[in-house]
Amino acid sequence: FFIQYKTESGTWAYVPVANVFTSFKKEIKPYQKYDVKSRILGWDSKWIFILSKFESGQGLHAVSITKYVLKDKRKTIAPVKALEFCGYDVDKYSEESRKGVEMVDWFIETGDVEELEI
Repeated sequence: FFIQYKTESGTWAYVPVANVFTSFKKEIKPYQKYDVKSRILGWDSKWIFILSKFESGQGLHAVSITKYVLKDKRKTIAPVKALEFCGYDVDKYSEESRKGVEMVDWFIETGDVEELEI
């Protein structure tokens, strides 16, 4: 996508990270080998959510949900457009995507938390 997609502005698309929500389960010791397995959890009209699991022979160490936005300069590229460009069958996975976004909805909406006084 990043190499072959032609943006309207003629520049390269880029992907800023909006949020990362991580739940740490088990320590990863210095120099310990581990694997990161990631998959698309879901998308809406602006955001794409990636689920990543940090695992080793000792089990699950952490789970992260990362919220990304695809950009062409200041303009947002719809995740559906990028996924379709990459050959992803968005219709086939739209219901799974909707459920994934619902699952992380309470992470996404931080308005109430922002109002708390510290």
